[in-house]
Amino acid sequence: MAVVEGVGDHCCEYMTGGAVVCLGPAGRNVAAGMTGGLGYFYDDTGLLEQKVSSLLCGDVTGCCVVLSAAKRQTALFCSCSLGSG
Repeated sequence: MAVVEGVGDHCCEYMTGGAVVCLGPAGRNVAAGMTGGLGYFYDDTGLLEQKVSSLLCGDVTGCCVVLSAAKRQTALFCSCSLGSG
């Protein structure tokens, strides 16, 4: 478990378990290759959704939850296996 104020590029890259809570800004390529664990990101700019890697494809359980204050919504990005139903 990690709680951080902000992160740079490639946060949670190849993450296989655990949890990350990010309360500040994040760089590009968030969660690339993530195969497990949970990433929770607070996004007060509304820009983080476009920074989540399109390569978020893992075995079963990788997920990123983006809480967007700017868009007043929550987006959930999961690995291919879990997200495909």
